[in-house]
Amino acid sequence: MERSALLRPDDDVRAPTSIPPEQETAEIIDFAAERARRDADAAPQLPEKAPLALIFRPARSAMTSGPRPKAWRLELVAERPQWLEPLMGWTAGDDPHRQISLTFRTREAALDFARHQGWRPLVLPENPRKPVIKSYADNFRFDRNG
Repeated sequence: MERSALLRPDDDVRAPTSIPPEQETAEIIDFAAERARRDADAAPQLPEKAPLALIFRPARSAMTSGPRPKAWRLELVAERPQWLEPLMGWTAGDDPHRQISLTFRTREAALDFARHQGWRPLVLPENPRKPVIKSYADNFRFDRNG
């Protein structure tokens, strides 16, 4: 260790009258290295197995004839199963990922968010609607089934 500064007993009122020889020099603290060490210790630790994030565009509700939602949804896949609670018979679980469901305007925004969180994103393909074109007169055909 390098001798950087000599301590004298008359510099500080609280200093002892005699300083042992091994304590005569002070250490130089490298604040940048200390800050980097502190930040490395405080960095969030990612789990060994990051949760799987499903990104999909939800289907149109069967209760409406309106258009399909334009938003994309991100949901985390539950990693632990649910069980029946023995006293009341309710469904119980201890997986915090089960309740996460987020909505995004674009697929790219959902992908960026999942990657930023350290999750494993999986984009489900979009199923386009296949309209069946038929005329109103087809409802009254004689060879119609049903």
